[in-house]
Amino acid sequence: MIFGRKRRAARESEESADASPDSPVDESDDVEHDDLGEDGLDEEGTVDDEDSDDEDSDDEDSEDDEDDEEDEDSDDEDSADQDSDEGAVSDVLREDGPFDLEEVDLDADDVARIDFGALVVTPIEGMELQLQVEEKSQTIQSALVVHEGAAIEVALFASPVRGGLAKEVLDELVALTEASGGTASVEEGPFGPQLFREVEVTTPEGQRGVHRSRIWLVEGPRWMLRAVLMGAALDDGTSGRELMEDFFRNLVVKRGTEPRAPGDLIPLTIPKNLAAQ
Repeated sequence: MIFGRKRRAARESEESADASPDSPVDESDDVEHDDLGEDGLDEEGTVDDEDSDDEDSDDEDSEDDEDDEEDEDSDDEDSADQDSDEGAVSDVLREDGPFDLEEVDLDADDVARIDFGALVVTPIEGMELQLQVEEKSQTIQSALVVHEGAAIEVALFASPVRGGLAKEVLDELVALTEASGGTASVEEGPFGPQLFREVEVTTPEGQRGVHRSRIWLVEGPRWMLRAVLMGAALDDGTSGRELMEDFFRNLVVKRGTEPRAPGDLIPLTIPKNLAAQ
């Protein structure tokens, strides 16, 4: 990891510094009671009548306060439930990346990155980069990075605020793989559940073979990254796997504010310097 969560750490530090100390106890009520002195006790009848009226008023106020407190408690429970749902996104699993733009400071170092609009990539020295373009719409659907036999394909999708898309996609991929005659197994990975797939394929030359891949699905604030690992990046403990995991962790998502349906592809854009080539 290169940049870390500098922006978030700075924001939390500022909020801590701005926090005001506990307010001193206000003793003005006690002073007012003391000021009553003897004058307040001479006219007992008047005081009793006023106390009776005050008690009736206090009872009504108490009932109103109880109703308000019940409403506030209900609102607090609803808010807590919503916060809990929103916290379902894999922030803990993303502690070391991949990151949202709001979580990092890209100006904190001198690393030359590639900005694909919705996705910022930290390149690997000697890597090959291929952009997967959908012919009909001419949109960039994913980026494929290859380095010494290890490969990773990355695509970005819109996700609901409360998360949960990764689980749905994982279940769909398992069902599709098995329906096509392949095998699919779900196991724990560095970003939560990961899918290992084996699917029979036929090459353009007519030869039959087995395509093996490992899939990571990681959710952030209103986005989901899908990574497909192939080749030398498949197996744990290999240099190819470690290299591609580092590459994936250093991705930064710029989701944007435009509304998108959950599961919609967020297309990438070609940087001007690459388009010129």
